[in-house]
Amino acid sequence: MKNGKFKRFMAMVSCVLCMSLFTVNVFAATNDAASDSNEAHIYGVDVENSGEPGQLLTSRAIAECGSGSHDMRAKGWGDIVNVDTGKTVVNNGSCSQCSKCYLVIVTQGEPGTGKALGYYTTWQPHEKLTSYVTVIRQSGKNIQYTSKSTIPGISFRY
Repeated sequence: MKNGKFKRFMAMVSCVLCMSLFTVNVFAATNDAASDSNEAHIYGVDVENSGEPGQLLTSRAIAECGSGSHDMRAKGWGDIVNVDTGKTVVNNGSCSQCSKCYLVIVTQGEPGTGKALGYYTTWQPHEKLTSYVTVIRQSGKNIQYTSKSTIPGISFRY
């Protein structure tokens, strides 16, 4: 009798292990935060007259959420770290998260003040933030700059 229970237990363990092999790949493909490339975090359309200060370039802006503009609600403070140089680009900036799709944006300037947002970047954690301080580590090519106080497709609020 004990031998039969042991065989069933081992069959169950084998089944669970086999199933976990399939789910690990799915999570690894969608977990942007653990990505070594730091490239899959900027989405959207080009915004003219936006780029590095003093240059006439375009930068990337976030595309609209599935049901209209991103509804970005204030979620505390944020830092942006350039992984290419190891330097902090934004320290104690503003952090906001979309209430619909959970996209996170950290900006140098404070949204809603009418002043330039400055350097900014985005990250897609696919879940609500659990901290009031967020550090986004990004490749330099995904850290943008705008001299405007708004970004198309985003609505900031507190």
